[in-house]
Amino acid sequence: MTVTTADLQAVGDVLDWVAEQTDSMTIEEAMALIDVLAEIGKKVTMAKSLCETQVKTLLDGQPAKIGDKVVVERQTGKWRPDQTRIKRRVVGMSGCDPSTGELRSGTQAAEAAVDLMYALFVSPSQMPKQGGLQKLGIDTADIAEWEITGSELKVIDT
Repeated sequence: MTVTTADLQAVGDVLDWVAEQTDSMTIEEAMALIDVLAEIGKKVTMAKSLCETQVKTLLDGQPAKIGDKVVVERQTGKWRPDQTRIKRRVVGMSGCDPSTGELRSGTQAAEAAVDLMYALFVSPSQMPKQGGLQKLGIDTADIAEWEITGSELKVIDT
């Protein structure tokens, strides 16, 4: 038996039906469906991954035309920072004013280094790393305010 796209579209139709009925569900009904939907989500992820692996295997590095689309496998990657090189550059640029070449005082150099580190790693929406806070002898509550941004369900086995 071969699974077709129509079979999977039928699954999508059932999920649409579930979504339409949520307003009339009891807590028990909704919780039961949450557990099943989580399992279905894992199975969808696994099946999709296996299909992608098969496509990559069959492509064998060559593009393929499927209908009005061309499928190619393309390399992905991630930049890995070299913290030693970053540190060396920050220290070098903090010691003197780049516009005049004048040496900075210790305090001025430290402020310039902090400014560069902010520009490199800290944005107003991100929290500093815990290791850095520990080195400063402070914790999160000392430098941040808790803001409620949403909620989540927590299920505790009894």
